[in-house]
Amino acid sequence: MHLPKDTIAYEGVMTKFWRAVTLFLRDREGVTAIEYALIAGLVAVVAFTAMQTLGTNLTSLFNTIANDVKSAPGGTSG
Repeated sequence: MHLPKDTIAYEGVMTKFWRAVTLFLRDREGVTAIEYALIAGLVAVVAFTAMQTLGTNLTSLFNTIANDVKSAPGGTSG
C-alpha cells in the first residue's frame, strides 16, 4: 500500500506531538517549581503579618516608654 507524502508527514507530526505530550506529563520539574512558589508566597504572607504585628507592638512599647519618661520626676514636659 502506497500512502501519499502528506499522510506520512502528518503521522510524523502526530508522533512528535504525542511524544512531546508524554514527556511534558512525565516532567515533574514544573510541579516542583509551582510548589516552591506556593511555599515562598506563604512564607511572605507569614513574614508580612509577623512584621506588622511586631511593628505595632514596638510602637506601643516606645509610646509607653516615652510617656513614662515624660511623667518621671525631672522628665521632659514636651
